[in-house]
Amino acid sequence: MIAVNTTGPFNVIKAALPFLQAADKATIVNIASVSALMPMAGTTGYSASKAGVAMFTKGLAFDLGPNIRANTICPGVVVTEMTRYLWENPEHTERAKDRVALKRLGEAEDVARAALFFSTEDSGFTTGTELPVDGGFSWR
Repeated sequence: MIAVNTTGPFNVIKAALPFLQAADKATIVNIASVSALMPMAGTTGYSASKAGVAMFTKGLAFDLGPNIRANTICPGVVVTEMTRYLWENPEHTERAKDRVALKRLGEAEDVARAALFFSTEDSGFTTGTELPVDGGFSWR
């Protein structure tokens, strides 16, 4: 889990860095998880690996600024293959919906819009931060 979730982004950025540094401005958007912000029972390894991604991204923000910005998206429950066990079971789906302020599961498009925000000048003064895209789960 550590190798995939933490070493994977490190290797991708290492390979892309010469191209990012050649640009006038560039952005890095890493995907962690709401579990990086608030671990839950039974998720120790996953939470630690995603917290590592968030801290790695903060370090990149310091090391690569001002020309390269780096931020992290921390999705909550999003309808993907990883969460199939939730959204295929109506009882589990309702329980997950009840835990968030927006009373719905996230969609891939929710995460994509956050990535677009971090990739444009709309977030031009934002670097080294985490954005929870979790329907209001992590703040309660």
